[in-house]
Amino acid sequence: MYASLRQVVQVIEIAALDELAKDFRPDCCIAATRCVLRVLKHFGYRGDARSVECYVFNPAYVAAVLRGDSPPLTGRRSAAFIEWANRTGAHSVGIGCPDEIEHERQVFEGHLVVTVKNFLIDASIKQGDRPQHAIVLPEVLVVDKFRGFPVDLSCANGAELRYVEKPERIGFHYSPDWKDKRRTFRAAKRIIDYIEGKKLLRSVTG
Repeated sequence: MYASLRQVVQVIEIAALDELAKDFRPDCCIAATRCVLRVLKHFGYRGDARSVECYVFNPAYVAAVLRGDSPPLTGRRSAAFIEWANRTGAHSVGIGCPDEIEHERQVFEGHLVVTVKNFLIDASIKQGDRPQHAIVLPEVLVVDKFRGFPVDLSCANGAELRYVEKPERIGFHYSPDWKDKRRTFRAAKRIIDYIEGKKLLRSVTG
């Protein structure tokens, strides 16, 4: 069946997290990206995997910076930064940032998202959730009118995100989640079945 790119992206936004969660952990950016690319390809759309770092700032962090109380430039683990964070209630999360990755466990030092025409799709953004710090992210983040990196976004509750591209980070090519297409077959097929069966397409097209 034919489905417009916008329709496909809308269904991915609705269904991808639940389907990926049946087979993968929340921090499955490589599998999530491969799955989204497979769904897009099935409907005739070519997407690209993009290596990025994603920074998430809670509302207290944003508010502190806006009033001129910026964090000290001493590193997140310094005593001065910790004191500033405790005083302001500021909290940030780095997704795909090397200083927050356990090197002995990771082949790919980064975060992976999909771009397709004027859309950016992050199907594993939920790993950045920190509700105890007022960071609650969408199940799947879709940026419409994507024009390139960096990307700065504001969430409904006042939190902010920033994506910075890191094209030199190509380690995801060596991950089993990328190399072995069988690993993402089931999740991709379930999303495709939703679209082709119009189970969710009706809800996004009216």
